[in-house]
Amino acid sequence: MPLRFLAFLEQIPYPEIHILRMFGSYVLIFRGEAVYATPSPIRYCPLMYKLLKEVGGPAASRLLEDFRMEREIESREGLLRLINEIILSQGAYRPDRPLNVCEANVSFGASEIMMDALSGHMIDAAALVMNGMGSVLTFTPGTTQGVVQRMTGCFFTTPHSLLLDRCLEEGVYPVFPFTGSIDPLASAREALRLGIRRFAVTTAASYNSRLDEIACLENSGSVIYRLALCATAVDRPTAAKMSDHGDIVWSCASSHVREVVAPRAIAQVGLKIPVYIMTQRGFELIKPRLKAIDPQFDAETVIPVTGGRRPVICHRGNRLEMIPADQIRDSCSDCPSPLI
Repeated sequence: MPLRFLAFLEQIPYPEIHILRMFGSYVLIFRGEAVYATPSPIRYCPLMYKLLKEVGGPAASRLLEDFRMEREIESREGLLRLINEIILSQGAYRPDRPLNVCEANVSFGASEIMMDALSGHMIDAAALVMNGMGSVLTFTPGTTQGVVQRMTGCFFTTPHSLLLDRCLEEGVYPVFPFTGSIDPLASAREALRLGIRRFAVTTAASYNSRLDEIACLENSGSVIYRLALCATAVDRPTAAKMSDHGDIVWSCASSHVREVVAPRAIAQVGLKIPVYIMTQRGFELIKPRLKAIDPQFDAETVIPVTGGRRPVICHRGNRLEMIPADQIRDSCSDCPSPLI
């Protein structure tokens, strides 16, 4: 493509548009303001409860109560208000936000797992999604966590020229620098084209249905770890693809994932929102994260297996412990509700 044409494309002003997902609701951000939210299909999510309590104060408490009581209009208005007053006002979508951060926000988040896998030299890159830039490749622990931070799911975004410059300065590789497209399959292909042979890629929501296509890219000279996210409301065929082709699968508020994926999992981390480990290499990928959380936890003694003896690794105070799945009496006392 001629350089003059590329320069011309760069000058076309995009309206700032992002679509994120929070509490199961898709939220439209237009020119820096959250303006529309779809009805949320769930009333309660322990992870969102924790995050909103941390960042939102009284406004978050009111919002959580509106969700719990199924006040649709109030909850949608409250969600928009909280995003505008708390999340956007703190610079979460600003192009000058930090892009190199090693602080873990959740115990078993995808970016946290990839961050620690990079630190442990298990992978050489991560293919993930960044608001304001779309699909990107990261190569360091700090940028892997930094480009995501507290993002709860980004499904559409438009590129920002300042953010592009900062990505290049930080060593973040935008796959679609002029359009901000989100395409994990294209990200995996680009990583391979660049000669990267060990990397992790995230897929979310309906894009999990293309996990088999990403799996087909792998050959004897490459390892592509596949992390399947944002499963709330996925259909049963998509859950089957996640089970067949994911290395690590996040259950979110999905009933199909719990029905289809869980029985085939060889290990699990977390109880409230189970993260299912589907392959031995998926278990190896998560080991650096387990060590970062609890240096005294010996993951080498854990034997991955399906069925009632499936190891479930969870928090007990500040420590991690392993419990066989069949010894957990009430595994869903604080889970997302309802499961859909």
